[in-house]
Amino acid sequence: MQDFLGRQARAQAWALGHPAEYARLYSDQTGLSPEVGRLVVAHMNVHMVPIDDAIVRAHQEVAELFFEAGVIWQRIDVVPAFDRSRFLDAGPTPRAPAP
Repeated sequence: MQDFLGRQARAQAWALGHPAEYARLYSDQTGLSPEVGRLVVAHMNVHMVPIDDAIVRAHQEVAELFFEAGVIWQRIDVVPAFDRSRFLDAGPTPRAPAP
């Protein structure tokens, strides 16, 4: 697991330091337009943190929005999707600069 987390942290650091290149790769891999790729990369703020109530609550709010918008057909409880025992000792990961 530590090997994976180290690779993930390095990949995130590269993506944050090379947004144009990452947007191009993102678009190529997803099939989305380059414009959408640039928007996604410009708004992403990916970093690993210990899972707490605020994170679970934020994901529950997204699930509720998806339900209300008709993206999903039934309400879901996101709590079972989170394992609070993992990644507690993952160490620091890169963060995007503050806006």
